[in-house]
Parts: sequence; structure tokens; C-alpha cells
Amino acid sequence: IYRYAPVSGDLRSHLCDRTEMYWRYLRLYCQTNVTPIAKRNVNILPADVSAEAVRLLAWAPALRGRAHHKCHPVSEPYSIWADCRERLGYPVRRMEPQAWFDFLTSRPDDFYDDNARMLLAFFGKDGRDPIKGVQFDMTNTLRLLKKTGLTIPRFSFELFAKYYEVLVREGWLPAPDGRQAKAPLPPITPASPVTDNKGAKAHA
Repeated sequence: IYRYAPVSGDLRSHLCDRTEMYWRYLRLYCQTNVTPIAKRNVNILPADVSAEAVRLLAWAPALRGRAHHKCHPVSEPYSIWADCRERLGYPVRRMEPQAWFDFLTSRPDDFYDDNARMLLAFFGKDGRDPIKGVQFDMTNTLRLLKKTGLTIPRFSFELFAKYYEVLVREGWLPAPDGRQAKAPLPPITPASPVTDNKGAKAHA
């Protein structure tokens, strides 16, 4: 039995499944140049690494019949999305969730595409995502995979930039050069300190 955190991105082709929520949110953030300050973590397991882990676990007779949680062993703070976009040249405005949601929902109907409309439906009026994140404990799975030599690279700006290049080439993301927000941005409310929210753990 395999239980996954988000799986997206290929380390060789750098293709991404654009239906995965991380890339949907990234499109919205790049289109509007605003981003919410969130307590969530980013945990993306590359698809090719995940597939290889399934193969290795499935072919080990001693492991059959056991449950394996699979996610990236290192979760990054959600702010990594904004940090990476800034390094790529995007103007990034960070907003408290309520201010971010109010700004987006006050735009005219033609400000958004279908992707943005779908994402906004997930949020409450306070701009917060009501779905609580779950972080799987894959200690046992990592111990079993250690003998196979499979490595899981940490999510980095260099990897993000490679994903980004493909997403721009495919037309999913706008390029940052010369791009302006579609409407004037309101003043930014100073952010309060944010701590990482590790979420509940599910044990194998």
C-alpha cells in the first residue's frame, strides 16, 4: 500500500503535471504578482523518484503486504514559492491571507481564467485554506529504501528554475520580463511572524 504526498515534476525531463495544485497556485501567483503568507509547507516528491521507489519496494519479497508512506523527507516553508519567483525576476507582494483574498475577489470577472476561479473556491472568506495539511512519517520507508541507493534530492531553487523553464515554454506560466499586474496593488499590511505548520503525522 502506497500513500503519497503531492507527486509532481520529473528530474530528467522537468515536465510537471499542471493539474497538481502546486503548479495551479504558481500560475495564479505569477499572473497577479501577489502571494498569501501561509503556514503550510511545500512537499513535492519528483514523479520519477516516486515511480522508482514503487518498483524497488514492490520487488522486495520481504516488504510485501506492508504499508509505505511516500513523501519528500524534507518539507520546505511555503515562502519558498515567493523567494524563488523573486530570484527569477517577478515582482512579489506578500499579503496576509485576508488582504490577499479581498484583493483577488474584488477584481472584475474577466481578471481571471478558469484555473484562478477554481482555486479561489477552495478558500474561506478569511483567505485561509480550510483543508489541514497532513505530513506522512516515512521513516520506515526511508530505512528500507536506503539499501537500494535511491536518493531524493532536496527541493531547491535550481530545480524549481528547471521546472519553471518548461512551464513557461508550455505557456502555463507567464514570463516575468516586463509583466505588470492587471490592477493597482493595495498597500501591504505588515506581516506577523509565521511559524511552520508541520501538521498531523500519519504513521506506517
